[in-house]
This record gives sequence, structure tokens and C-alpha cells, in this order.
Amino acid sequence: MSTLTDFQDRFLSALLDPVAQHAASYGSGLSVYQNTVMKGMVDVLRANYPTVERLAGEEWFQAAALSYVRNHLPQQAPLALYGAEFSGFIRASSTLDGVPYLADVAYIDRCWTEAYFAADAPDLQAAQLADLPAETLSAMQLALHPATRICSVEHSAFTIWLNNRPPVTPPDELEIADVPEYLLLTRVQNEVLATRLEQADHQFIEMLGRGTTLGEAALALLQGDAMLDLAAMLARAIGAGAFKAVVT
Repeated sequence: MSTLTDFQDRFLSALLDPVAQHAASYGSGLSVYQNTVMKGMVDVLRANYPTVERLAGEEWFQAAALSYVRNHLPQQAPLALYGAEFSGFIRASSTLDGVPYLADVAYIDRCWTEAYFAADAPDLQAAQLADLPAETLSAMQLALHPATRICSVEHSAFTIWLNNRPPVTPPDELEIADVPEYLLLTRVQNEVLATRLEQADHQFIEMLGRGTTLGEAALALLQGDAMLDLAAMLARAIGAGAFKAVVT
């Protein structure tokens, strides 16, 4: 006798693959459910990757999204976060050899979605650190805000993303240099903000996000460039809302 789990597994397989074993046993009405399920997940991908669709075109995106959905079932609720592997799926696609930046653009789209839906938490204010002794400050670990995402991309993908993310109107021409770029995504009053970073700022925030103390991060960066203004770097990161408030 079939269990409920067996039935659900077979039904889901039939929904996602019309030629799957057992699909015919559900009758012609199955196609209604298939169309609804597939359209729903493609629509989620379209909502989560609007810059990718604008750059690649609706036809390509529809085909890619359908292929992705058939091979990547939702693993958790809510569906608003569906599509975590889409950037890697695009990177592996053989149809985009001439568009090397698209996978990184998808990665930024994904980070934007994660930042938007991340948990709320008070962000660190500079006043919390202002009166601390130097020894205390040096030994501090600063936790990233739940909405913070630190990104490193190739092919000038951030410049391309910034100029094509809806509802921004794409420029007629965009001058770009094929170079690595660094950015910080944060959420301030329910709005996701994208801030361009210098490589050193990116390294600084990334180290702090891994649990490195302020003193250790400062020492590591200054060994590479003794002229860095670490106080200004920390102030920029705090001002962008990168860190969670310190609990005292």
C-alpha cells in the first residue's frame, strides 16, 4: 500500500516533469496544476532577478527559469527566497559565453533579496564606540547586521547592475572597465542600499564579519598599506548600517 509520502513524491515529480513515470495516471487535469506550479516559481525568479531578465531578455530568462525550476525544487518557505542557486546555474550555462557578467549580476540580485528579507535588528551607531578606551575598542568584535551583504564581483558587474536594476532606466551607452568591483548591501528603513566599496574597505568589513577583532583587522590591513585611514573606514561602514548594535 502506498504511503501519503510516496503519493506526494510521485505527484510532485509529475507536476515538474510531464513525461515522468506515473504522470499519465493523473489524467489531463494534471496540466492545469503543472502550468500553475511552474508559472508560480518562474514568477518568483522573475521578481528576485529583475536585472538578469532585463539584461538577458524575456525569452532567454523564461527558458532559463523553466530549466532551473525543473531541477531545483523549493527547499524551504517562504517562496520569496526561492532561487538561491540561480547565479551558479547561470554561470554553468553554455548559452552565455558572450555575457560573462550575468552570473555576477544574478549574485547581486540574490544578495539584494536576502538583504530585503533579512531579520530586523538595531544597527550600530558611532556614539556607542565614541567614548570607549583604545584597548577596549581594539579588542571588540563587531557583528554584521542581519541584512548586511558584502559582495565581490568580476567584469564590472556592480556598475552594470547599478545602471540596469529596475526601475532605473538603462543608459543608452555605459562605459565600463572589465575590473573587479566591491559593494556593500544594507537595509535602512526597509530600503536596500548599495554602496560601492574600495578593496580595503571590503576586506575590513569582511574580516570583522568573520569575528576578527578591530585591532587584529587594523593590524592586518596596515601591514599591507600603512597609509590607510582605518577610522574613516570604520565610520563609513557604521554610517552605511553594516553592523549590529553592540549589546551593553
